[in-house]
Amino acid sequence: MEEKHFAIGIDENSAPHVGILMTSIVLQHPGEALVFHLASLGMSPTDEMRFSAFAKLYRNVRILVYDAVQLLKELPDAWGIVETEQWETPRLLWSMLLSFLPAEVERVICLEANMLCIGQLDQLWQMNMGNAVLAAVYYDDAEEAKCRRQLCLKTGHYFHSHCLLIQRYGWWAHHITRRMQGLCRGRQQRSLLPVQDALNVLLAGEAGVVRELPSCYNRQCGASELQLTALTDGDALLHIVHEDGPGYYGAGETIEELWQSCKASSLWYDFPERELKKRAVSADAS
Repeated sequence: MEEKHFAIGIDENSAPHVGILMTSIVLQHPGEALVFHLASLGMSPTDEMRFSAFAKLYRNVRILVYDAVQLLKELPDAWGIVETEQWETPRLLWSMLLSFLPAEVERVICLEANMLCIGQLDQLWQMNMGNAVLAAVYYDDAEEAKCRRQLCLKTGHYFHSHCLLIQRYGWWAHHITRRMQGLCRGRQQRSLLPVQDALNVLLAGEAGVVRELPSCYNRQCGASELQLTALTDGDALLHIVHEDGPGYYGAGETIEELWQSCKASSLWYDFPERELKKRAVSADAS
């Protein structure tokens, strides 16, 4: 059975959210072989035990935890070593992790902690990528125009980085991790989405490098009317946006019901809602 591979950045604040995200993926793919690659800046002993129990509970699941700080020190000298502080956020870690996955992993789905899986990802995984490096959901026309102006992009589309399907050979061939380092260094303090902006700047105008994904893989939902997008049939991944952080609080009754159902089915079922929200805010600020 072919394994589906997922790469996620994780730290102590985001660990419960990552656990619930992983639970939602497993529940949507019963019996399928799933591998979660976690680039970790550390987590509490309690969360470590829960992830260990997770792998024992779901025999079709493998969890590989990578020491992110140690891996940064092992980046080839030719790539240049960026200051560790620039990468110390789960939003940045998956991009570094791509350099250290096992050689047999040819493609990987990269996700952020503030996602929830509510549908099958088989079509995403089996997508014909051709020579593209990655596949992503584009911003809608109005938001895309605004983002392109801010980054002075004259060609290409502006895309989300919350869910990416990446072909590792193409990623290597284009030296994207190395090229991202300098861009992220300059944007870390003035951008809410340094990796997303860096990827868009790097790949703008490179024909065929980015494939468009349907919006069902990044259905954006949030508490405000500007952020709220109604769910549609076929939605597979929800990206929850909230002014207080990557939580699901106040995201609408239907969204919160989905979140609570996944939480109740996870090993974090007893985690206090107040503590989850506190960690969500801390994770968003990191």
